[in-house]
Amino acid sequence: MINKENEEIETSLGPSLIRNGEVFELNLSNLRVFTGLSVLSKILGDEVLNQVENTPGDVSIIYKINPNINPELVEMNFSFISIYARSGVLKDILSFKEEFQDHLRTVFGTFQRPSWGKRIHPEFFGEDPKVSKSLSLIFPFHHVSENESIDYRFILERVENPQVIGDFFFRLTVENYAKANLDIQTIPHIIVNDIGKRVFLAGSTRIAETINNGIQVASSKGQKNFSEERRDYSHLFEQISRTQLGDIERIDFSWDKTFSDFFQKSSPETGLPILKKIFLMLEDNALGETLKKGHTLKVNIGKIFVTMYLSRLGRVLNCNFNLSKKTKSMLNYLKRMPELHSLADKKGHNLDFGGINIFLVHHITSEILALLEAFHRLNSGKIHVAFVKYGGIVPSAYLDVLLDIPTENFFMAGLSRRTSEKNKDYYVLSKDYSDTSEMKELKEYLEQEELNFFDAMKLLSGHLLLKFCIESEKEEKKVMLIEDGGYLAPFFNDYISRDLFTKEVFEIYKVTHSNTQEKFSIWIKEILIGSVEHTRNGYDRLKEVETKHSSLNFPTYSIAISDKKVKEESKEVAHSVLSAIEAILHGQGMVLSQRKMIVLGSRGNIGRFLCKYLKGGRMHESNQDLAEVDIKKESGEFFYNTLDEIPREIFLSRDLFIGVIGKSVLKEELISDLILHGTKSRIVFASGSTKTVEFSELSDFLNKLSSMKNPSIRETPIEIDFDRIIEPQSGIDHGGKVQISFEKNGEKIEKVFYLLGDLSPVNFIFYGVPTETMDSIISELLTISLGLSDQYRNGKRPHPKLYAVDFEIDRWGNLIEG
Repeated sequence: MINKENEEIETSLGPSLIRNGEVFELNLSNLRVFTGLSVLSKILGDEVLNQVENTPGDVSIIYKINPNINPELVEMNFSFISIYARSGVLKDILSFKEEFQDHLRTVFGTFQRPSWGKRIHPEFFGEDPKVSKSLSLIFPFHHVSENESIDYRFILERVENPQVIGDFFFRLTVENYAKANLDIQTIPHIIVNDIGKRVFLAGSTRIAETINNGIQVASSKGQKNFSEERRDYSHLFEQISRTQLGDIERIDFSWDKTFSDFFQKSSPETGLPILKKIFLMLEDNALGETLKKGHTLKVNIGKIFVTMYLSRLGRVLNCNFNLSKKTKSMLNYLKRMPELHSLADKKGHNLDFGGINIFLVHHITSEILALLEAFHRLNSGKIHVAFVKYGGIVPSAYLDVLLDIPTENFFMAGLSRRTSEKNKDYYVLSKDYSDTSEMKELKEYLEQEELNFFDAMKLLSGHLLLKFCIESEKEEKKVMLIEDGGYLAPFFNDYISRDLFTKEVFEIYKVTHSNTQEKFSIWIKEILIGSVEHTRNGYDRLKEVETKHSSLNFPTYSIAISDKKVKEESKEVAHSVLSAIEAILHGQGMVLSQRKMIVLGSRGNIGRFLCKYLKGGRMHESNQDLAEVDIKKESGEFFYNTLDEIPREIFLSRDLFIGVIGKSVLKEELISDLILHGTKSRIVFASGSTKTVEFSELSDFLNKLSSMKNPSIRETPIEIDFDRIIEPQSGIDHGGKVQISFEKNGEKIEKVFYLLGDLSPVNFIFYGVPTETMDSIISELLTISLGLSDQYRNGKRPHPKLYAVDFEIDRWGNLIEG
């Protein structure tokens, strides 16, 4: 309980938790650690079960304590444990044997609690035996168990060993509460009254040993952190789920140099008591509740202290050795971008969002975290985000700060990749972001339909935007859409032009709403003030809709073809794509300079720089026949408008395909030819576009082969096997690997396809475009968003159409005359 006057929380470990400013402190330096108690309980429990099942009459056991399992009990001068239960008391034990084992762990785990340990064995816990007499401990399990078959209590006594002076044994009596044989009034005793206030982690010593070994290995490599993540059937997380922390997803351990030096100079067993005490803390309900409420604990263990707290909405337990709580904020990311930071601080302008809600669809990068902070500083309303993430792991540092944003004004969701039994990649709702428990129907739909990335992302972002608009309408707020990739604005404009009803649009995006008879155009135009697009892909989709219907229905601003984006960002994207390809190839023992390459989309914004950099030094001087494919008419020895124009011998010699064309042009017929007749055994495919369709027909073809009972290509039987591209030193997953083998002229042929990043944009496997370049690009995205907001609030929005920065509008959204 909490003592409000002294701001203390009583614990079952003895010392109280004492508030010191924003931190609760606990001193466990003198806490004795007992090992092997779970093992002891299991041994005794199995013996009891064996006797009940196989021996008639009373249960009677004498067990000699093993010093290798329970050295601390031997040090306490205990040599034996006696267990006794009259016949019939445990007759139904098979129906509650797990709970019986848990009760034994509770009994022997009590020694770990000084408040009870000193009652039964006062001398060992520093008490004066002349003043403090040994008391028997009574465990009223019949009161706390919900199982009606359990009507027993345990009585644990300390008994002197008549054969050895100064030695003791434990007598544990299990008796029916209603038919008790012992008159406890004749036995000095105390009732253990906090059984329901603590749990016992089975195998906590073994768990501590595993973590200890992990920290030892990481520390020896010079690392300063180690993590354990939830896996199926994880004993560690299964046990923690029984505590107040519940179903956490991860435990992060961090440390400073002092702790690392201490660990390296000490024996492997030195850290074990420290880690054991951490897990003993989790067994205490009061301590667990304190963590669950968002408080930070500082635990002193001798010369070491551990800072413990939950992050990411209670999903991650942090244990920092000799380190305080990490407090990195969104501002840290904004400070890395001087131009954006200046705009966020209103230097050089006086615009803000005036409380307009923002719906953002964008990649999860450090620059977008900075943009979110800029939105907040510029008086945005609520911000909801659909994060674009093709695969891999979201950096922990990003999630730590994002999940610290108050949930009343911020929501985020995203997708995670899965692979079906037939080796098809599909996307489902990710667990990494905000709480999505209310999106059960959408979650189940995504898992059932196994959609590709674009379709899944379109569905998720549309679902979220419509629900955000419904919420904003109730609060009489307006919404601005800002996106990267054209997942929403092209389609919403199309729905309006096709005169769809709200019911039809809501059904597309799996949204339930009472407003079903109104035209979608009437409803959405009252809420959505316009959209802003970042990429060329989104710009092209919007242009298609505008051409199809002769207009758009909202003013839509885009930076996709601005001077900065075309001239600066495209250069860095090209560098990033080549660097990513090169890094992955090196991990697989290959080099970029010797590849026979085809660049698809060689005259686009990114493609022309790819070709320039490849010819300018990335390719070996003896390997200059770079095949370029683009629909733009241009002359050149190795330039072609389509893949079909490439001479067959040149095409079949290619072993690296880089796609930045924005659509799938590599057809099944050509892929089949490459497999059966290509001259290279290892063939690499990499997308450098922000789309995920560069090699969609290749993916479809491989999935079709995988689903065949007897796979074949052009009547040639093949064997197909799927694997992963794993970086050998870090163990990081860099994409898919497909091995296809067949016989040709009596010889076995093997072809291996390397699908970098699973054919999603390869540069996003690493860092995308460097922050220095992205600073000006993201700043431009912010300025036109501010401009659209200002124009709306002043009634000066332009006619609904697509406006491109540096062509129809300037970077603030003002129309360019002439």
